[in-house]
Amino acid sequence: MEFSYKARQTNGLHVGYIASLNTDFWVDARQNWQVGVKLAFQNDSRSTILPGGQLKVSHRL
Repeated sequence: MEFSYKARQTNGLHVGYIASLNTDFWVDARQNWQVGVKLAFQNDSRSTILPGGQLKVSHRL
């Protein structure tokens, strides 16, 4: 299966965007464990929407 895209208009200005939401929080009172989440959305100049996400778990030594 092959997917392709042909732009209707190739002249002029093309604009995309990236939006992200980040949050981090400590799990315990001694601040040894941290958990973070990042959600991102990208819309490129060809109207392709690319969602993404990350989960971070870290421990202080």
